[in-house]
Amino acid sequence: MVSSPHSWASGSTKLDPGTTGYHDLSDGIALHSLRLFSIYVGAFRPWCAVPHLYHSPTPLPPVTRTFPTSCGMDDCELFRDQLATTYPRYGHALWNPSPTRSDRPVEVGDVGFIRWGTFHRLFNALLPADDSSHELGLPEGYKPLAPSLTNHINRRPFRCGHYCSDKICVESVPDYHDRYLPSASDVFIVLTSFSPNDFPKLSFLRPGKQKGAVLYLPVDTRREDTIAQGDFGKWMIEHIDSSFNFARRLGLGIEQMEQIILVTGCDRATSWINVAFLGNHDNARVSFGVRITDPDGPNTTINFQLQPGNVQGAVLNHGPQGTVR
Repeated sequence: MVSSPHSWASGSTKLDPGTTGYHDLSDGIALHSLRLFSIYVGAFRPWCAVPHLYHSPTPLPPVTRTFPTSCGMDDCELFRDQLATTYPRYGHALWNPSPTRSDRPVEVGDVGFIRWGTFHRLFNALLPADDSSHELGLPEGYKPLAPSLTNHINRRPFRCGHYCSDKICVESVPDYHDRYLPSASDVFIVLTSFSPNDFPKLSFLRPGKQKGAVLYLPVDTRREDTIAQGDFGKWMIEHIDSSFNFARRLGLGIEQMEQIILVTGCDRATSWINVAFLGNHDNARVSFGVRITDPDGPNTTINFQLQPGNVQGAVLNHGPQGTVR
């Protein structure tokens, strides 16, 4: 899900010298080879505010949020770790999948770091040294990553729905679109009724004082991954030291090599809702309404119904609303 370093890509991963496969994080050297789960990159009409795949000349205003959204470093890691346990192959789930610049969405080949749930790009290893996006400069002795295959990025759809960590209870209105039912194991579904004037609602419950996480994708997303894993691995091994030294020279507080990430894949979402259950509240609960018009057509519209009182024992973060294409 954004994120790429895999909005999920093959989990939180690190590549050790002499290997081209993905591994769980462990002690050792690393420039992280990471896939981001559910990166927010949509094409929106003017009132929405995020990076978009098809560049718009209209500046995008900030998203307004009216409920608990603050998520400290521990909570961002909680969100990531809870989803990684249930979906180990989907990659690193970002609390805030929007890129730091709306005109520069996260791409395969980006090198950067994650802080407070946001991916920060330093440069893109697939681009030439004189590319205009390399505003911060480049590592000493930089050589672009040149995969043997020209068309090395695999693109395919990724199904919408809610992706929950273990033992999350889900309530939805009767006949709520089958496409929005959860795909995780050990998820319990309870159907409830709501006022016909309300948006169709989803409620997520975490019984007891237990931690948990939910990623909700209202419409289908696009998954992108490089198939040139061997070439990416070789480039990482050759550029570990120079990339780390470059990041340290920028004064970004990077102290360990494994903080530097090479993006090998990402899931591009047009909007999203992230929930982190903090484990400090008995039977924590989050509810919200969502209305989706023309989900498979050219003028998809997403609207959320969000109220502060419907977030108990959790924090919630969401993407923009409006018409997407």
